[in-house]
Amino acid sequence: MNRQIIYICAEYAGVAPRSGGIGHAMRGEAEWFAAAGADVTVLCPCVEYSRERVVSQNGVSICILPLGGVARARAILERIQTVRRVRSLLTDRQPALVIAPEYSGPVPYKGFSQPLIVQIHGSATLLAAGCGHPARGVIRNLECRTAAQADHIQAVSRYAATETARVFGLVFRSVSVVPNTVDTVTFQPARACVDRSRLLYVTARLSEVKGLYVLAEVADRTLTAHERATLTVIGRDDSKGSMRAAFIARVAPALRSRISFIDSCSRSELAVHMAGCAFVIVPSLVETFSMVCIEAMASGRPVVASDRGGIPEVVESGVSGILADPAAPQTFVTAVGELLRNPALADRMGEQGRRFAETRYRPDVVYRQTAAIHDALLERLGRRAPNAFAGRLL
Repeated sequence: MNRQIIYICAEYAGVAPRSGGIGHAMRGEAEWFAAAGADVTVLCPCVEYSRERVVSQNGVSICILPLGGVARARAILERIQTVRRVRSLLTDRQPALVIAPEYSGPVPYKGFSQPLIVQIHGSATLLAAGCGHPARGVIRNLECRTAAQADHIQAVSRYAATETARVFGLVFRSVSVVPNTVDTVTFQPARACVDRSRLLYVTARLSEVKGLYVLAEVADRTLTAHERATLTVIGRDDSKGSMRAAFIARVAPALRSRISFIDSCSRSELAVHMAGCAFVIVPSLVETFSMVCIEAMASGRPVVASDRGGIPEVVESGVSGILADPAAPQTFVTAVGELLRNPALADRMGEQGRRFAETRYRPDVVYRQTAAIHDALLERLGRRAPNAFAGRLL
């Protein structure tokens, strides 16, 4: 594959101290293209590092860019520094692409003629708008400008593309929907080890937007009605314990011993938890895609998930799980109770979820689709002016 690809990712998995779904998704894609023969570089702006470093992982060259200065100005300085580094890496020896999430792309100018693909996973502005608290100021402006300067928008769901365009007041002329992938080797079914009374909740960090308070209400009612049911909560508390304390306070004291907390775990450990639970609960208030859903599906377990955002594009209600309304926690309680009482139904949904994971979200399936998009973009822009942007301000 004769091409150069430069990724910009502040949470690139394996390098950044804190990596969420975006970091893992971008690492998987970068390593696949490197294995296919592309010249792949990742720029990782990271405040936790004091000096620049270059490391190599599975054929990918990763340049860690240390960040300093006042936090308020860091967002702008990071992008200026990153654009300069992109320009220094680009050559005319082969076709090239620059790929960045909307939250860390170039600003206030693109600064290079090669195509820019902006991947929409879920910007701070979009997530805030989904919770009824529209983001303002510097961050919104930076994210909007990045999306507006893209030559192509690659979104993880139709919802992500449509809502991003709406909240920023943009028109996207060149858009593709490419879902995230799931490691169907690490995440596998293990029916013999399933604890049919254990509910699982997974998030990178505990927060209201991930439906933590909805979960507390569902747990309180469910554990009261089902005396053998337990709940495992996986996710770190970045608020010095206040989110966990607020969650526990919403559950009756007599039920708290049936709830366990795990701050973090490896991917292999998470896979064991996924495969061994009755089902996974995803009560997010807004979600552009949901890695947790497809990891549960790959593990052969159903999900009880929000009918919000991009989740309905992933979970087919009544087929691979059950969708419920986070604004009406009783709908979650009803769905949870149905699966607890009917493990055969849970298994059937889990089996269908596994089939979806293998046919829709397996890495080679998704990355071949991505490669085809890259090919078409390079061919199209090779015949046109290089700065024909995919988005424009209304």
